[in-house]
Amino acid sequence: MKKTLILLTHFIVFNFFLLAQDDNILIVKFQVQNREDAGIAGAQVQVLQNGKNFTTASSDASGNIQLRLPLNNDYSIIITKPGNITKRFNVSTRGATIEEGKKNIYQFEVEAIRIYEPFEDVDYSVLNQPLFNVTYNPKGNKFDVDKASIESIQQQLSQLFKSEAEAKKKKKEAEKKYQDAIKKADAAFQKNQYEQALSAYKEALSLKPNEQYPKGQIALVEKALAEQKAKADAEAKAKAELEAKYNAAIKKGDDAFTKKDWNTAKNAYNEALSYKPNEKYPKDKLAEIEKNIAE
Repeated sequence: MKKTLILLTHFIVFNFFLLAQDDNILIVKFQVQNREDAGIAGAQVQVLQNGKNFTTASSDASGNIQLRLPLNNDYSIIITKPGNITKRFNVSTRGATIEEGKKNIYQFEVEAIRIYEPFEDVDYSVLNQPLFNVTYNPKGNKFDVDKASIESIQQQLSQLFKSEAEAKKKKKEAEKKYQDAIKKADAAFQKNQYEQALSAYKEALSLKPNEQYPKGQIALVEKALAEQKAKADAEAKAKAELEAKYNAAIKKGDDAFTKKDWNTAKNAYNEALSYKPNEKYPKDKLAEIEKNIAE
């Protein structure tokens, strides 16, 4: 009973008795759903008859599919959509009662086949085999799921569900770390703390490598850092040039002072002050010159 309940998380089976219609066929109906049990439009269904392509179909806006399968054949039903896992099941329409002179219609419904984006690091190879087989059951003149086919895959499905649950937990934890890193990075970026912002955005990107937001923010931060460096380099260059001019003027003044060439010395020290108005040394030397001239 427990195994059956686990299996029903991926599909729920309903059976319908013989109906009076137009052809000798089995009508198979099911809905393609996502993890949240919502119908998926545009899912592709491929039907193989005795191993060869028989027909294809797409789920409607509500995710519903209806297939008309002639009796006395074997079918494989494969449900796919780009970016999602693939599910499949088998249907054998052999052995069904066919009354001569009448057109016999059977119906069978699988309420839900769930497909969704796979979790990373989860082994989905079990889904390379059919989830179940549908066969004719003479008791009640109906089609039913073969219980043996369910039991043969149940243990593997149980392990898959366990792996998905663990992956879901890890994904949730990674999402929290990602959001925390983004929050930290955004706050640093707003304060122009670019190095801290860059580190946090890179941390976020390591958690979700395909996210565009941290990629875009990293580009902005690197641009800001480049502009900041260019500005700092320009300021450093200007400061070095100013320092060189100041030192040259001081040397010229000191040389002239030694020679008691007061006018040249005064001009040189005043030039030095034009570069660094707050420097004490050229002011002191100018004061000495004035004193020497007065004496």
